[in-house]
Amino acid sequence: MVEMRVEAVAHVSRRRQAALLRERDGQRTAQVVVGPGTASWLAAHLAHVPLARPGTHLIALGALARLGGRLRQTVVDRGPAGAPCAFLELDTAAGLVEVGCGPEDAVAFAAAAGVGVLLHPDLLALGTAAPSAPEPRAPADRAKPADPGPATAPGPAGAGPPG
Repeated sequence: MVEMRVEAVAHVSRRRQAALLRERDGQRTAQVVVGPGTASWLAAHLAHVPLARPGTHLIALGALARLGGRLRQTVVDRGPAGAPCAFLELDTAAGLVEVGCGPEDAVAFAAAAGVGVLLHPDLLALGTAAPSAPEPRAPADRAKPADPGPATAPGPAGAGPPG
């Protein structure tokens, strides 16, 4: 495994962004494709731009710290079929706990906590640690959203309508 650090966000194409990883003690790089929300958050976080909200990854790390734990590192590895997979290594009162996640979240958690990303060496050769995703379709081609159901949540079990 190669220890990497999150360095920047790069635009891979007009519609795709990637987190740029650089080897901690070297010059090798890799990219992890990230969605637009993660790309925006990472760019702001890496530039030390204050945000109105902390973001999901910082909230989760704060909760972990309040429970006495910490993120040790993140790992982006090869799964059984060769596709990238990832997990978080957490130090907790119960010992080391591994929590599965996607490569995008592994990179965001690493940046948020200021920890390294262990990357499988084969992923360096590929230049990207995420499978290619199809380009988004035009809005007219998208399926209509499902009916969200009633606007109010159901009451307690056995409770009927008021009145």
